[in-house]
Amino acid sequence: MAFELKVLLESALIPASVTLAFAVVAWLLEARLPATFIAGMVVVGWWLGLMAGHTGIVPWAWWSDEHWQRLPFPLLITGLLLGPSAACCKNAPWRLLAMGSLACLTGWIVIPHDEAWKDMWPEQSAWMALLVSSSLWNHWSMEDLLDRQGSRWGIWILVSALAAVLILAAASYATMAQWVLAALSATFAIAFLGIFRLSLPVKAITPCVCLVIASMLAWSRFRGELKPMWLYAAILFSPTIIALADRLAEKRVPYWGRVALAATLASSLLVIVIIDAMGSGHEDW
Repeated sequence: MAFELKVLLESALIPASVTLAFAVVAWLLEARLPATFIAGMVVVGWWLGLMAGHTGIVPWAWWSDEHWQRLPFPLLITGLLLGPSAACCKNAPWRLLAMGSLACLTGWIVIPHDEAWKDMWPEQSAWMALLVSSSLWNHWSMEDLLDRQGSRWGIWILVSALAAVLILAAASYATMAQWVLAALSATFAIAFLGIFRLSLPVKAITPCVCLVIASMLAWSRFRGELKPMWLYAAILFSPTIIALADRLAEKRVPYWGRVALAATLASSLLVIVIIDAMGSGHEDW
């Protein structure tokens, strides 16, 4: 099998298929089971889709030497704790506290901080703050957008942010880029099904996806080519920026105008990232 087809199968088709299968089952059972259980099924399907891609990309290890490969564990905890609770107690203060704590845990796991990196500790501390703040803001703003008639299209904002992270990762670290592609494919499957099933609890995966965006972008900074700080910030907070723009436009433009605004902002970010990537070297896949 050609290498490109192998990447497409392991990092895109299999994660998307596994996630979609779980989401369809959740769709079929949603009238018979509690909303929290259905949301949990969506989260587990997304995570298993990601792990299906993970095991095809890197050897399985409970605690890998590569910091970013440890990410599945905090993602599973985040998904099981915050995903189902979005269906019953979305505005509970403990959810933001839990998200902040889990973002701190994720940052500690993902951002390298051992003795070999001690000369970069000040920058690592700054990135820890960025990771936590972007995860919190994106989580809160995306759940708010999805509750404001955005459930059919809101998750595509996270898909576009993941695509931007993928472009940066592909420029320097192909293995990590494959992992981001698996996360993007699993999220794409939920976003696709959400178009046709309004009641599907798509917001259950938002905490996990927000953590993936922030943590993988942070690791791409330490592993890959250094990019301008404004570009990192634009990607880190793009879901929040788009959600806030949508809130401002909500009472001024019709529904499809809101969709067009979000699509324009998300596409503009991707164009900027692609233009930047075209001027950089790329690792040979």
